[in-house]
Amino acid sequence: AYFSTEVRAYAGELGKTDFLVIGEEAGNNETWKAMSLGKMMSDPQNPLVHGEVPKRLTQRLEELRRTYLADPIFPAPGLGSMYNFEMSGSSRDALRCDEPSTQIKDYFGSETQRTLLAQSVPQPSAEPDAHLWTAIEIHDWPRFLNLHPERLDLLLTGVAWLLTAPGAPILYAGIEQGFNGHCPEQISVDNEAQRDALQEVCDGSAKEDYGSHPDALKRQDMFAHGPFRLGSAVPAVNSTAFVGPFASEAALSRQGAWETDEMLPRDHELYRLVRTLVAFRRSCPALSRGATAFHAASSGNCGLVAFSRFLSVDSAGSLASEPSGDEVVVLINPGGVDGSGEGRLAE
Repeated sequence: AYFSTEVRAYAGELGKTDFLVIGEEAGNNETWKAMSLGKMMSDPQNPLVHGEVPKRLTQRLEELRRTYLADPIFPAPGLGSMYNFEMSGSSRDALRCDEPSTQIKDYFGSETQRTLLAQSVPQPSAEPDAHLWTAIEIHDWPRFLNLHPERLDLLLTGVAWLLTAPGAPILYAGIEQGFNGHCPEQISVDNEAQRDALQEVCDGSAKEDYGSHPDALKRQDMFAHGPFRLGSAVPAVNSTAFVGPFASEAALSRQGAWETDEMLPRDHELYRLVRTLVAFRRSCPALSRGATAFHAASSGNCGLVAFSRFLSVDSAGSLASEPSGDEVVVLINPGGVDGSGEGRLAE
């Protein structure tokens, strides 16, 4: 509370009145996470009337009350945003065809979602979940394609969901290049002990349990002269995979601008889709800050998901009870009906 309030106040003194303070709260207890967000399970107007907040915190909130209530954008003591791990993780499993598509829909309206959003302080003219960070892969998770390294179609539908779903989407490093976290077949290291150690890391891609998947496979190099370049579902990028020594000084001296890096092609289907959907999302308020309503979700794996994003904000900027303004209808079918990838996305 102290950190979030004082950082926002200092930013306000510098003229930045909408400074976003975000935190990473991991765990299985959504109430515990919500205690750090926005209202922090307290009454911001009168923090001495506490609910889930520990009594020892109420005095601190009372001391901060005048400061945070003076914030015109965020009159609350807690974090402005956090990773929405529950929504992100459940969606990821369904989009990889590991769980039924209903798992995506079931999060919305669940007790888990209501607990988190009850503490969220919406940004102006936006829904309470519009600023919560969402992802299908991050620095602590195995790559989205780890268990399906060649299924580019699954990643296409994954980023389509990420960039049309509510929240603030995270495009983790290399997702637009189809990185899958898999080592090449050959490790180009002469020293046997070093080669065996690297092979052990590479073999860890078969495990996804928490703590069992090597961090190195989530955080590979992203430039052509790097020593730890892993695989991709994009053939052109996959051909650059290499695990071995650093490039020579001569090779580094010949390195050109990033636009010419062979690891970063921009003419393939995945990159073009990501770029198109990012531009679409930026241009469409219904996607960037609107509400969500589900129409259908298949009870089978790889099944259809259909939902709408729409504005529910009236001209005064307050939330209206009925949808108004633009609406975007999204249909996503991970992998297609037969797993071929056909018919995966329609707008």
